[in-house]
Amino acid sequence: MSKHARSLCALAFCLVAVLLAGCFPDNSLTWSSDGSVGLFRAGGKLFLVDATGELTSIRPEGGVSLMPGISADGKQIAYGVGYPCENVQEGLDLFPPFMAETIGRDAQDLAQKVTAGLVQPDALLPGKGNPLGFTEAYHRWVVRAMCESPDEALAARLGQDKLAECRECEIGYTRLIVAPSANPRQGTALVTMPVAMFHPCFSPDGRHIAYIVPDLRDGDKGTLYIASADGATDAAEVAAGVAVSYDWRPDGRALAYVKQDSEALLGVLEEKTVIDETGTLLAQLSAKAATAPVGIQRFADNGHQLVGTLFQPFMNVQYGSAGRLFFSSAAGKIPTSNLEQPTYSLFCYDATTGTVVDVLPASVAALTGDMVNFFALSPDKTKVLLPMAKHRFAIYTLGEKTPVIPIDEAEQFGDEMPDMLPAWKNTTQLACLVSETSRFLGGAGAGEDDRHEIVVLNTDGSFATHLSKDWPDDVMP
Repeated sequence: MSKHARSLCALAFCLVAVLLAGCFPDNSLTWSSDGSVGLFRAGGKLFLVDATGELTSIRPEGGVSLMPGISADGKQIAYGVGYPCENVQEGLDLFPPFMAETIGRDAQDLAQKVTAGLVQPDALLPGKGNPLGFTEAYHRWVVRAMCESPDEALAARLGQDKLAECRECEIGYTRLIVAPSANPRQGTALVTMPVAMFHPCFSPDGRHIAYIVPDLRDGDKGTLYIASADGATDAAEVAAGVAVSYDWRPDGRALAYVKQDSEALLGVLEEKTVIDETGTLLAQLSAKAATAPVGIQRFADNGHQLVGTLFQPFMNVQYGSAGRLFFSSAAGKIPTSNLEQPTYSLFCYDATTGTVVDVLPASVAALTGDMVNFFALSPDKTKVLLPMAKHRFAIYTLGEKTPVIPIDEAEQFGDEMPDMLPAWKNTTQLACLVSETSRFLGGAGAGEDDRHEIVVLNTDGSFATHLSKDWPDDVMP
């Protein structure tokens, strides 16, 4: 495989996560709590940003998964990187034991179905259907593993041409990298998986890291894992069938997430304690069983169910102050009619009272619509960023009636889904993407043609600084 082809394969593999494809902005800028260090992803490339806006390239060749993470103190970063793989055994040797066993079991099951005529050989290749309902990236691994050492019956059923074609099916893997921001290219690979890994999130003390892996059979949901940031403790499964966003409890001992309930449209806001008072993971190796892979660590705690809700893959969860937990959801009337559309809003669960309230006035909820799923609480938990279509957004102070909307309708640009979401830089400032004609750049025609810019604004909507002024064109969204 040529170097160019390998590069394209790695990038394509990294972006194949069905859970996020086309439904999440490709570019992102996240900051440490004090705004001293930022992590900027654009076009699959990754950069560090200091408080003045100076860039340091980390992955100029690209291939970085969506939603990289940075620790609260800015001292650590985490991101997934996709790589092409030459042969099956290379990957199996890198994967956790439970994942290698899962691939082998599914490959054996597929071989039996093909031999019995339940799956046609023409349906095995990507784009021809998923006979076992796998997501495409994992499906490729199962097909390749099945064809590595086929028995006589399988080889006869496939035929030499189809067998050779299946053996040429491209496969790849993702490595979750953790690195010190002071030396970002000296990273450590914590875990390697046959599918994309994204949204790594450090615990408040930086000792552990959680991350999402797409469900092997349903790319519209994820599986939440946790590992120690130094690689000393193997990954453990927190929960399966979860939405993309989750959060650490401020004490760093529990995770909150929305998990799909037994019904496809129903979910539950759940909190699970994963670390004890000594900082040790409360996970145990699962017992070997016919239907469960050996070597996987799971938590004995089933999780504390807090709120029943509707389930969407992009629901967001964030801890507020004083035991409050904020989450996005759709609300609807029951019974309903075809003429009534669900409304989206931001809700708050209060652990003290055990109650749930809608925290957005109807007029504010109408501004953000389903993009409320990308809300972000300020570091001091008093304000919330509410993205809107076409790169507009609202800064809403909890408990108030009206928000601040810094970008006028006349300055909106792009598609409904923004190229980059606004992000808190610190308690009093945020970073956002603006058009080349934005008044924050000096008015109509002030910016370069067709070049969007990143600026820092104060929470009252006033201009603070032009962050991307000296950035090269090829890194801009």
